[in-house]
Amino acid sequence: LMANNFVTLHRSDSASWAFARAGAIPDRLSDADRDRLAGDIAFHVERDYPAAVQAYDRFLAQRPASLGGLNNRALFLSALGRHEEALAAFERTMTVDPLLVGPRKIELLNVASELVVLGRRDSARVVARALSGAHAQYMQMLLLNADEKWERLRMAARAVIDDPGASRFAQ
Repeated sequence: LMANNFVTLHRSDSASWAFARAGAIPDRLSDADRDRLAGDIAFHVERDYPAAVQAYDRFLAQRPASLGGLNNRALFLSALGRHEEALAAFERTMTVDPLLVGPRKIELLNVASELVVLGRRDSARVVARALSGAHAQYMQMLLLNADEKWERLRMAARAVIDDPGASRFAQ
């Protein structure tokens, strides 16, 4: 968890240290957690995306309802350029935990983002309508970029940068 927090903060040296530390005490991890750790190391440290997908396949064989596992595997597929598979995998995350009430913002954002990558901007806009806050701001800028609306993108980005209350995610 510490390593993934460092990844989020873009502190790669600290993330590498924390991943190595977790790997140094494998007996404290379940088989599934070791596979997930191997996938995270392969992706974030070694940049070995096929190995990351394989490790997450093993992890998900043991924990098929792991929302984080499904989402990460989809991200890894996208990094490999396997965008149709990534989209299907992101859409699968929307079916996990059907008792969860309300829209799942990060999953919706990932589906919409992958649709943009695939050139399906109209479909991305439909999905993006369910987003709000920082996720909606990010998606707006992604769509403006895809549409090559540079001046509007510059204005939207400047508004986020100049807003002291804007989330770190949007910034």
